[in-house]
Amino acid sequence: MLGNPIQERGYDYMIRVVAKFNFKPEEKEKAMALCKELVDETRKETGCKGYDLAQSANDENQYVVLETWENQEVLDVHSASEHFTRIVPQLVEMSAAAPILESYMQVI
Repeated sequence: MLGNPIQERGYDYMIRVVAKFNFKPEEKEKAMALCKELVDETRKETGCKGYDLAQSANDENQYVVLETWENQEVLDVHSASEHFTRIVPQLVEMSAAAPILESYMQVI
């Protein structure tokens, strides 16, 4: 497996995550309540530089969580947090398809 070239060079870098969800229409109200809790709790975490929920302009059931993290270490802590491990599996169950998760390293 290839290593992380930016990390190997010793650069400080931010992590950007885009998590896409397509909620079942009948689950959307409950999903929104859980998303609000997830966003509210996550924004309190050390190293969280941004954590927002956005709705698609073209599909009222499609949402993205837009995340910005100080580094991979704080993202790992977030991924193991109580609110994340409790809420995200429920959101997955409320989705019409498997969520799409993309991670990016800020380079400039």
